[in-house]
Amino acid sequence: MKAILRRARLRIPPPGQRGEALLVEVLVSSMVLVTAFSMAASLSGITTRALRTTEDLTSLALAVTENIADINDLASRYTYCSGKAGFTTCNGDTPGDATYYTPKNNPTLMDDFQATCGLSSFNSSLINEINTLPIPTGMNRIVSADANDLQARRFRVTFTSTATGINTGERVEVILPNVASFCP
Repeated sequence: MKAILRRARLRIPPPGQRGEALLVEVLVSSMVLVTAFSMAASLSGITTRALRTTEDLTSLALAVTENIADINDLASRYTYCSGKAGFTTCNGDTPGDATYYTPKNNPTLMDDFQATCGLSSFNSSLINEINTLPIPTGMNRIVSADANDLQARRFRVTFTSTATGINTGERVEVILPNVASFCP
């Protein structure tokens, strides 16, 4: 009987080798799992914030592009008739034609138009009209004379972001009204 007990004792592996998980192994594996899940949750949050910021930037850029399209539309319809600049057509009905933009058939008004072409007030009516357009939400718009234009025909439209936490930088568009193409 002693021999049987000896054999049975020999077959019993010592603690830690019995196939049982030790407390340390359980703790280490649970810490690895907790760390992996927390990193996945953190990565998901970062990705969501990045997507929202991208969406906000895209919306602002689209709003500015639409506003610039409205400004270009005004600039294409800007004329010089009746002795002052404005939005009434002179004689022609076709934009792009000299008689649409200038009083070509009226020598007195044509002389006045040519004299006004180089003045800083040349675009003032257009700039005033642009300033009545709605400004895109989250943006600031400044319309000013183009300092690089010695003939005072072009002007700059500068957009900057006012939205909190979104830096879109600055977008500058230089606008030359069609009527300026007919200046001497």
